Amino acid sequence: MAELPVILGVFFGLLSYEFLGLSAGGFVTPGYFALFFDQPVRIAGTILVGLAALLVIRLVSGYFVLFGRRRFAVMMLVGFLLKYLWDSVLVTIPIPLPELRVIGFIVPGLIANDMERHGVVPTLCGMAIVSSIVYLAFQLIRGVVP
Repeated sequence: MAELPVILGVFFGLLSYEFLGLSAGGFVTPGYFALFFDQPVRIAGTILVGLAALLVIRLVSGYFVLFGRRRFAVMMLVGFLLKYLWDSVLVTIPIPLPELRVIGFIVPGLIANDMERHGVVPTLCGMAIVSSIVYLAFQLIRGVVP
């Protein structure tokens, strides 16, 4: 049943982009966020890693020619690397902080890519709106919300 929120995320993300012009941080991001809606700290950690990936790409872009597919691929790789580093640092902290782990391997890169293309604030707004809609739709389908 975990694939349903991702499918709903793609559907509502497409509607959001087509009708409102709001990008949701990649088409699968709202679905993953809906799955972890009860863990807001984990969502915040994922967004922070996405922002860090965006910052790294902006810094690196001054030294390398990055555009199109190459830029997207490097964005995904940087997002993955930062996720790996983030999770590695959390393991070394003596206090268990599982709620700070990053969601998925590609989600931070997708978030960074949309923030680069559409802006940070519009992407954050789109993610919040579409993720909330996906969460509510998923809960209605499961029968949790009357």
